[in-house]
Amino acid sequence: MPIPWLGRKSPLSVKQKQFWDENGYLILSRFFKPLNVRAVNSIVDHRIANPTSFANAIVDVLHGEHIGKRFRGVDAPREAFAGPIKLSDLFLDEPEVRQLALNQRLTVILSMLLDGAPMVAIL
Repeated sequence: MPIPWLGRKSPLSVKQKQFWDENGYLILSRFFKPLNVRAVNSIVDHRIANPTSFANAIVDVLHGEHIGKRFRGVDAPREAFAGPIKLSDLFLDEPEVRQLALNQRLTVILSMLLDGAPMVAIL
């Protein structure tokens, strides 16, 4: 099934697709407006500074004694936030994050890279 390109040429160059195929990631510089990025960064900063504010988000710890462990944000030990972490499911609680995750231009690109439509589940 062809992917709709919103009436335009493919949103990715051949080089970008090749980079994805070889490396498994792709940086889309300046894809979102700086205002949207600042809003999400502010949300993340607030959550990290106030772990009790976590609701559904999950923290994967990427450093220290808890490396490789996964916690509900509210249950993560304070020291988990002292180094690199991965936040998952923040879109469940934050409209600004959800808006970016469901962005139509992004879902078209992800469909192309993943060879199928991406899915964000909101229960």
